[in-house]
Amino acid sequence: MSAPAPSRCRRGLVLMAVLVVSGIGLLIAGTSLLLVRAETRGAAHVAESARSRALAWSGLQAVAVELAAQRDRMIEGERPELAGQYVIEEDGPRLGVVRLLPVGPGGERLASEAAKADLARATAEELEASGMIDADLAAAIVASRDGAGGRLDSIAGLLGASDGEIGAADLHGDPEKLEWRDAIRGVEPDRAERMLDRLTPPEPRGLVDLLSVHAVEPSIDASGRPRIAISPPWSEEMDRELRDRLNDGVADGVKALLGGDSLIKQLIEGLSLEADRDLAELFVRITGQGGDPTDWIPIFDMLCFERSPLRSGRVDINLAPAAVLRMLPGVSDEEVDALVAARETLDDDERRTILWPVLREIWTPDRYPELFDRITVRSFSWRMRLACGTVDAEDPDGPIENATVWEVVVDAGEPRPRFSMIRDITQLDLAMTMAEVLPRSPETRSADRFDFESGDDAMAREVSPVGPVSEGPEAPTTAARRGAASRPGPSSLRAEVDGAVAEGSAGGEGESGGSEAGSAGTASRRAAPIGRWRPLR
Repeated sequence: MSAPAPSRCRRGLVLMAVLVVSGIGLLIAGTSLLLVRAETRGAAHVAESARSRALAWSGLQAVAVELAAQRDRMIEGERPELAGQYVIEEDGPRLGVVRLLPVGPGGERLASEAAKADLARATAEELEASGMIDADLAAAIVASRDGAGGRLDSIAGLLGASDGEIGAADLHGDPEKLEWRDAIRGVEPDRAERMLDRLTPPEPRGLVDLLSVHAVEPSIDASGRPRIAISPPWSEEMDRELRDRLNDGVADGVKALLGGDSLIKQLIEGLSLEADRDLAELFVRITGQGGDPTDWIPIFDMLCFERSPLRSGRVDINLAPAAVLRMLPGVSDEEVDALVAARETLDDDERRTILWPVLREIWTPDRYPELFDRITVRSFSWRMRLACGTVDAEDPDGPIENATVWEVVVDAGEPRPRFSMIRDITQLDLAMTMAEVLPRSPETRSADRFDFESGDDAMAREVSPVGPVSEGPEAPTTAARRGAASRPGPSSLRAEVDGAVAEGSAGGEGESGGSEAGSAGTASRRAAPIGRWRPLR
């Protein structure tokens, strides 16, 4: 048998080499195509995420304007009302929307921060009295707060400061009951479940429903004007305001009170006339001598001893759940039941005064020195969760694509609302599940919980449209936030809603005087312009 010709062997080798090179080229081309497609998809995802965040920021301003327009309702002790969804952008077949998700224990889209107990003031005994917290958890909460100097920037800070004693489920409750995934998908709750929820009084699911660091209110009366500080010394300006807003009898009585009239020395014995609870003590002493408690309704509304323009840590007895009411000093379970039952039938005048439990014969006047600086009937700070993204224009109530979820606290205590907190919580339920499921050693448990708290996709990173608040040049210092001219408490973005809010609520910047505050209170009753956004219906 003869050997193959050399030329034929060379042709075979060349053909094989061509096939190998062609295969490698096709492999490289295919890989490059896959990489390009992945990069394109990644770029599209980044663009959609950026769009969702831009929608979220616009949505924040929309809801802030809506709240500013309803500030008079808050002053009168009522809840504001917001639409379930706002259209921010209309782009052909897609709508850019902001949808309010359930945030309260009863599925409410607005949760009052004043309906919670102040974390900075709560004692271990009061925490246990709620019926939601055992002794060990109460001790861990107090230790975490005290270890942070007596005040935390957020309730979520309990995770990082508690050495593993407080977990994600303690903070938010069962992650399966966060209730927002169905709302993002546009799935309506079952009708039977909704009826059952209405029949069952909502109870806090976790510490974020029970405690707050954002409960701050301005010291104003029912007309929106600052209360008259009647602490010494007596002045002609005080005299004019008392006669203008109350009557000559009250003005003469306050003048005698501050002047040390011998006839009322016994009445004011032991009082400093510098703390608001002294006003409640005077109420007890005068009504104990036959005075009519109803005469004190305008006095409690318009007068104060403390000159601070702000009040913090007061529980809204019109809205607080039973667990929070049980935390008030000296309040029994029977009184809590009576308060919850009675407030469903309050008329407008009763709802505006902290004396309605006396009018309904639930409390006696002598309870007020202990409770006066712990209760209110107004809520100005509201927590909400916003899902932001695009929906089909033909099905605006349907699923939101590429949804970004932000949790915010809007402070409407001034005519121009401020954002006390902004957090990206898109992956909150996933982060909670991972934090509870992944095993942790005792040595790393605290650190792992802190990472869960502050990671890029975790639930508690404070964000602005350009990045973390802590990195921005406008982030206030702790000392500045807690100064006399600023609202105490949370790590605040302090971003004001410019333009539309200023027009809608006609408010100036900073603290205003009596006449200015009066005009601002009147102006806040005008309808605010909606601007470029609109309620879905």
